[in-house]
Amino acid sequence: MKPAFASSFLHSLAGLVVLAGLGCSQGATAPQQAPPPAPPAPSPAPVASGAPEPMAPAAVQPEVKPALPAKVILGGGTLIYLPSGWKLEPQGRKAIKQIADEFHSLGPGCTLLVTGYSSSTGTKARNLAVSRQRAEFVAKILTSEHVPREKISVRGLGSEDPIASNATQNGRLKNQRVEVEFQMGQADKP
Repeated sequence: MKPAFASSFLHSLAGLVVLAGLGCSQGATAPQQAPPPAPPAPSPAPVASGAPEPMAPAAVQPEVKPALPAKVILGGGTLIYLPSGWKLEPQGRKAIKQIADEFHSLGPGCTLLVTGYSSSTGTKARNLAVSRQRAEFVAKILTSEHVPREKISVRGLGSEDPIASNATQNGRLKNQRVEVEFQMGQADKP
């Protein structure tokens, strides 16, 4: 090698050794090893896409059926038979309007059972026919309040199940009644 080149090479080599020695501990000649790499940073949480996070399935709650209103009774003084047909007094019309409103609020599973009764005066066949006519008349008024006819079951039970004595006029009027019951489920036509 040429002396100038060799001298320059040695200076360069000495500079490298000095640079390398800066990272060494006292008395050591080997460079320190690089510290171990840092553990990777945790992944950032996913950004919400607007969709809710899936939740653990909730315990299945039993279906809660709405409480049904009490049976509505239209007494003989409310529903009157005239030679021209049946007449419903204003308080009876108001009661039927309330029945229809309640029916609509209970939803599509609701049905109505309309049962007509009579007093014990007259023959059994006549009482059954009159009680059925009473129930049919009330069902007709309910349909005028937008209760679908297929959601109404109608029956006449005659003088069965009296709620008062048939010995007095007042008692007979109480027995000549129509009862409307709210039910959940299919209407069963007798």
